[in-house]
Amino acid sequence: MRVLGAALIAAAVTAMSSASAQVVDVSTITCKDFSAQKKDEMLAIMMWLTGYYTKDDDPTVIDFAKVKAKTDKIADYCAKNPAVGLVPAAEPILASE
Repeated sequence: MRVLGAALIAAAVTAMSSASAQVVDVSTITCKDFSAQKKDEMLAIMMWLTGYYTKDDDPTVIDFAKVKAKTDKIADYCAKNPAVGLVPAAEPILASE
């Protein structure tokens, strides 16, 4: 899982432009904060979360359609619950598989 997580982070960081680079403590992000992010920053956060919740024995494959579907579910939840932390909002969705 950690290798996949590192690969996902590397891919997400590469996708982000250096002008928008920043340090993010994922444990402190609220749904409101997540919803206010630019698309590339939202993608980077989602890729990190996806890697974090990937089990050690899961295949080392990124299914972008699944990531997008889960991102949409989390975004929908966050739109309705802006005060909830992103990690508690994402956990039931990302840890379900």
